[in-house]
Amino acid sequence: MSREIKAQWIGRPLEVLVEEATSDGLWRGWSKEYIDVHLLPGGRPHRGQALAPGEVVTARALRLVGDYLLGEVV
Repeated sequence: MSREIKAQWIGRPLEVLVEEATSDGLWRGWSKEYIDVHLLPGGRPHRGQALAPGEVVTARALRLVGDYLLGEVV
């Protein structure tokens, strides 16, 4: 998928299947649109819960970093 198509998701919500923690402290997952999304740590700080592999969360894409979207759980 091109960077231009991924960039269209910035600011929009995505459903993300969380897969793994990355070495830089983010969580990596995939959206239903097959976009690689890296999530900021902390998961849902307003609920005091961390993310877990296999969980599906709603995230907002913040910016494009290389070939993936950086997002935060909403």
